[in-house]
Amino acid sequence: MPKPVPQFKAHVVLTFEEHDTTRRHWFMFGEDGHRRVPMSMDSVEGLHTVGLWIDGPATYRAGDEFDSDCVVIWPEGFSNAVSAGRTFKLWDGGFFANGVVTERIDEGWPSFPATPNMESWAFVIRDNAEYPDDEYWNQWRAAISPLLDQCIQRGYNRLFRAGKSMHHILLSTLPHNGLRGEPHVTLEVTKEGNIEIHYSTANTYFGPSIQNQVVTPSDAFPILTRYLQHLWTETVAEPIPENLRRDDS
Repeated sequence: MPKPVPQFKAHVVLTFEEHDTTRRHWFMFGEDGHRRVPMSMDSVEGLHTVGLWIDGPATYRAGDEFDSDCVVIWPEGFSNAVSAGRTFKLWDGGFFANGVVTERIDEGWPSFPATPNMESWAFVIRDNAEYPDDEYWNQWRAAISPLLDQCIQRGYNRLFRAGKSMHHILLSTLPHNGLRGEPHVTLEVTKEGNIEIHYSTANTYFGPSIQNQVVTPSDAFPILTRYLQHLWTETVAEPIPENLRRDDS
C-alpha cells in the first residue's frame, strides 16, 4: 500500500518475550517495507493496529533493532497519547517487541471532532473490509458482517458507539472515544467461526468477562440484543428505546 504521512517515528527492539520455542523468532518486512501488527501503548487501553514502514525488505531476529515510521488506524484514540518517549509493545499471539516513540509528526494527524455513533459503525465496517482476502478473514467477515448489518437495520448504530480492539468489536454508550474501564459489550469471532459475546468492564484480551456466551452467527442477534439491553439499563438513565426492547431477529 502507498506510504502515508507518518504520525510518529519509533525505535523497536525485538524480544519475543512471550513466544516460546515452538514459535518463529523472526519478524519480516516484504518488498514494500510495510507491516500491520497489533500494538499496546501506554495510556491507551487494549490492542490496536499500527502500520510500520521501513526502507525496504528486511528480517529481524531476537535482539535486533530497527527504526520505523508509524501510522495507527484509530487516530482518535492515540492523538493525545503519542509523544516522544511514550512506550509500547507489539503483539502477535503474545508480545514480541518493545518500542518507544522517538518523534511525533503533527502533519500525519487528522483534525477531527468527537466521532458520532453512526460514523463509528461506518469506520468499523470499512476497517473490516480492509482485512486480507483469504480463507481465515473471509470466514471472520462471514460471521460478523451479517450481525453488524442486522444491528444497523434495527438502528443500534444510533444508540451505541462502535470501536475496535484489534479484531474484537466493542459497543458502548460512551460519548467519547476509548474505554477506561466502563461497561461495554465485546464481539469476538472464535476459531470455529462462532461469535462470543462478552459483557465486561475489562479488555477481554487481558481480563475476565462479567458474562459471556458463545453462539452461532445465525443465533447471535437476539442474544446480542439482550446484552445491549443490559448495557443500556446499567449505563443510561433513560428507558430502553423501542427498537432495542425487541429481541427478535
